Amino acid sequence: MEKDQIIEQLKIIRDKKEKAITAQSYEMASQLRDREKDLLKQLEEIEQNDNKHSR
Repeated sequence: MEKDQIIEQLKIIRDKKEKAITAQSYEMASQLRDREKDLLKQLEEIEQNDNKHSR
């Protein structure tokens, strides 16, 4: 996945997570949190690779 796609997915997931919390759908919010963590990890890896290649 491209960096821009991950950032867009993070925005969507964070919005859905907030709505799930508001609706007290804590199981759904937990699943979304886990997906958010996975995407953040992917984003971090991409940024680390970008930093290595820009040196």
